[in-house]
Amino acid sequence: MQTHHFSRQHLLQELSYICSVDEISSITIWFEEAIQEGITSEILETYLQRIKKGEPVQLVFGYTYFYKSRFRVNQHTLIPRPETEELVDLILKQIPKNTNSPFNILDIGTGSGCIALSILKERPTWTATAIDISPETLKIANQNAVDLGLTNRFKLNQMNFLENEINFSEFDIVISNPPYIPINEIDLMDKKVVNYEPHGALFVDKDPLIFYKRIMEELKKCQNDTHEKPIGIYLETHQNYTHETLELFTIFESNYSEIKKVEDFSGNPRFVVLIK
Repeated sequence: MQTHHFSRQHLLQELSYICSVDEISSITIWFEEAIQEGITSEILETYLQRIKKGEPVQLVFGYTYFYKSRFRVNQHTLIPRPETEELVDLILKQIPKNTNSPFNILDIGTGSGCIALSILKERPTWTATAIDISPETLKIANQNAVDLGLTNRFKLNQMNFLENEINFSEFDIVISNPPYIPINEIDLMDKKVVNYEPHGALFVDKDPLIFYKRIMEELKKCQNDTHEKPIGIYLETHQNYTHETLELFTIFESNYSEIKKVEDFSGNPRFVVLIK
């Protein structure tokens, strides 16, 4: 093993001008894992040079950890955020593990598939349909399903959700972490995010509520048809627009016993949840 060349001390020397000590400690773990997996020093040196140029370590190594699993990511997928793990937790805590119901999930804007696949791993009787506009993104989601042995319960569908109808009454749970950052906020964003992550998964042109309005319209059709499903809607939102998102769904107060916003671990309003 060539651990000496990519030791924490070496990485501190190489990266201290662009990364914090905590970031370097985290990056060291990635290099240690790569060495254990047999990646050569030559390849690791190219990885180091890419990190020095500002590329996120997850994209350099091609994977990240989310919830309890390792997920492939690339330039076509958003890097999953820790806050989104809380969305998975919300669902799993509210629907007990011992439930025998074979629930069917709809994941709108699935990206790497990390949300739906993490839930399927914890709930072996459940199934999921994951939609995304990008065929390249869906390739990564499919690879992640293969890696986790979940392809038999994970259906992928390439679709522009803003322009196509989907029957919500076929699903027990609807989940979405859609693009919600107004493009005029781009200058406020971390340069690593702006330069390396897919803008289509992050930004909307004008209306930060556009995807939530579309979800609301599809849910309205479903409720008007007197269907009982879906029993739960779980949405991640822009912290500045969580209240406005919540207001969109108050029209369903007679259909859902709870319609609420939930804060993330930093105390920011982050999620909107509807529960039957």
